[in-house]
Amino acid sequence: MEAVREIQEISVHILARLSDGHTRLQIEAELVEQGHDVQFVKDMLQEAVKLRSSKKRVLGLSLILAGALICLLSCVLSIVLHLSPTAFAVVLYGFTSLGILLAFAGFTQVF
Repeated sequence: MEAVREIQEISVHILARLSDGHTRLQIEAELVEQGHDVQFVKDMLQEAVKLRSSKKRVLGLSLILAGALICLLSCVLSIVLHLSPTAFAVVLYGFTSLGILLAFAGFTQVF
């Protein structure tokens, strides 16, 4: 049980260091100085980087999905509200722009 807790603490430490702007080499050197095995440190660092990128990917895909749903809603509402000139313009330009912005924000997180 202690080994699992130690691994979790190391992964949290690695993620915190990466978010602070430290390079992989700096983090690796720091963990090796603490007495951890070199191969273990490399594996943990690689898994922490994968975890961080997967979190960003999930956020990006959620933003893309939200943007797509808003664009779909905008399309349906613009078809339904085609006789109302003020609501039509707000829906067509406002919701569509918002949906596109969300989708592009998601793309920046994924790619």
